[in-house]
Amino acid sequence: MSATLPEYPIMLESLVFEDLQDSQEVMVTNNADGSCLSLNLIATTVLELCDGQHNVADMAQIICETLDADFDIVSKDVRAIIEEFAAFGLLQHGE
Repeated sequence: MSATLPEYPIMLESLVFEDLQDSQEVMVTNNADGSCLSLNLIATTVLELCDGQHNVADMAQIICETLDADFDIVSKDVRAIIEEFAAFGLLQHGE
């Protein structure tokens, strides 16, 4: 992972997930500051896997098993998604 990201990322406890009707997206709201972000189902899966128990390789493997996709491509995508989560402040800080 990037030097600024934890190997096993953890999402904020203040996040609330809400399925958006008639779409393939989920609204994630941070109850701590009221910010909202709409995520597709893959990004939602990655965020849900940010539980401190999964690293990028673990997350990519889970997605690959579900979608029958290429591991190297999915790994790069998962890493990029986690970097975006960090930029949006969806991950806990710490070691």
